[in-house]
Order: sequence, then structure tokens, then C-alpha cells
Amino acid sequence: MSDARVITAIDDNYLLPLLIMAFSAKKHSDKKFELIIGYDDRKLSSQNRDLITACLEILQISFRFISVHIDDQLLDNSHITSTAYVRLYLADILEGIVLWLDADLICLPNWDDLFRDYREDLTRVLVAGVRDPIVTRKKVRNYSKNMSLLHMGDDYFNSGVLLINCDFWNEVDVPESWPIVAKNYENLGFEFSDQCILNYMCKDSYRLLPQEFNQLALGGRSQSEIPTKILHFAGPIKPWDYKRFSPMIVLSKLRRCDINRYLKVQSELIQQVGVANISAKKELKDISKVLVSRKSRLFSLKENLVMRLVLR
Repeated sequence: MSDARVITAIDDNYLLPLLIMAFSAKKHSDKKFELIIGYDDRKLSSQNRDLITACLEILQISFRFISVHIDDQLLDNSHITSTAYVRLYLADILEGIVLWLDADLICLPNWDDLFRDYREDLTRVLVAGVRDPIVTRKKVRNYSKNMSLLHMGDDYFNSGVLLINCDFWNEVDVPESWPIVAKNYENLGFEFSDQCILNYMCKDSYRLLPQEFNQLALGGRSQSEIPTKILHFAGPIKPWDYKRFSPMIVLSKLRRCDINRYLKVQSELIQQVGVANISAKKELKDISKVLVSRKSRLFSLKENLVMRLVLR
């Protein structure tokens, strides 16, 4: 699996989550993969890029950066920053089959079965992803004017974990057509940034993957334990907003066990980096403190009230 490539994106807001995602992928795979990190240099400082480099070298993860220029017309959308559009730019310029992973997830044992079991399913297909159980709920779908959701229906997929056939992507001229669709974002009723663009563009050329490869932590599963290979913290509520075992966790719509599982991986990452580089360890710990301090008690209560209305 030496030709396996994981692509992702980074800006100054997601430095620590990206490292946690990459660390979890390396921890739970005995196979080699290359991590390709897309970024816009207006949104990622050189200092943070150096810190990412230092940490990934310590973790012995093969990686490279690719700089892209995000069109200024592609705007942030609530908790989704315009950096999410980097996945489209990377698909435009890369070759072969790549696996996109959002920064706000952790990889668990057997996550890399995606490379072995599903890449062959992408012959003459643009993408393979997991249906989004939140967006496809009847309550959401029935009142939506979102053309991507209306076209895809129950098959509307979440773009956080996505196998992309870059060769076919370029063969059918998606790089020329997706910017045109993006300019009609509001006219098409889109709501979820590039995810809606992807669903709209790929509605006739996609495959669905098992839910275990993109298990949404926020309202995406029942209390019965579903086998999970990738746990995705999609949505506005993030596990890094909390301190481990904090009483505030009981107010969250995220499960306590999922938050603590994530923070345990975060702690392991910082400790492993710290063994080789005390300065980098301090920077990561400082970043984690900043992320927690950004979340005020009032904001947490308001945020959870909104999500309860959406998910009830």
C-alpha cells in the first residue's frame, strides 16, 4: 500500500486537529501512506507550517505540502471555513485514487481497509463516500430547497471521508465545471459549502461506502455500538472544546466516551512529540488551551440548544 495517499487541508484554526487525525491514522495502520496537505498561504502562517513539519517528522509520517489559492468568492460558512474547498483544488491537480480525510476526525483500527477493499469500485466513478444521516433526515430534507439534497435524496453523502478518482475527475472536466456551480451557490440553495457542490456534481457518478468509515459523532448513531473505523466530529461542536473529564462534557450533544476518546489521542500525540521536542510539545499544549478557552459556557449552552432543535 505504498502508493496510498491521504489528502487533507489545513489553516491556522485546525493545526492541532490535523495532527491528531494524522497521528491516529499512523497509530492504527501498519501500512505506509503519504499525507498530502493542501493549504492557502494566506490562511496558514509559516510558523505553524514549521510546527506541523516538525511534528510529522517526529511521528515518522511521510508528507508533503501543496499550496493552492482559494478563490475569494468561496466564503466561510458557519463553522466550515473556506479551507474546505481545498479538497476540490487538490482533486483538480492530483492523479489516481486519493482518500480525503477531514481534520476533525480520528482513525481507528482497520480504517485503511478503504484502500484495500474499495479503490477498485471507483472505475469510471468520481467519488465514494458515506451517506450523511443528519442531512438526509426527513425533517431536514422535506423542507429543503437545496438542489444537491433534492437530487441525491437518501444518498446525499458527507464529504469528510471521500475516495476521489482524480483521473476520471479530470477526464470529465470537473475542474472547469465546479467553479461555475460554486458561483451559483445561493441560486441552487446550497447549505454545506463544498459538500453540496460535490453532491451536485457527482450525483450521477458516485458509490456509497459503509457507515463505519465515516461515523458521525454528533447524532449520527444510536446508543447501540456500531463498529467504527473512522469517527468524525462533523458539525459545530468539537471535542477539543473541552478539557478531558470536564463537567461541561455532560452538556454536550457529543457522547462523553467519544470526547474522552478523542482527548486521549490528543494527549498521546503531545506526549510522543514531547519526547523528541520539548518546544513543540509546549506549543501544542498552548494551542489546546486556547481552543478550550475559546468556548465560553454561554456559547456552549446556546450551541447545544440549536443542535437539539436540529437533531430532535
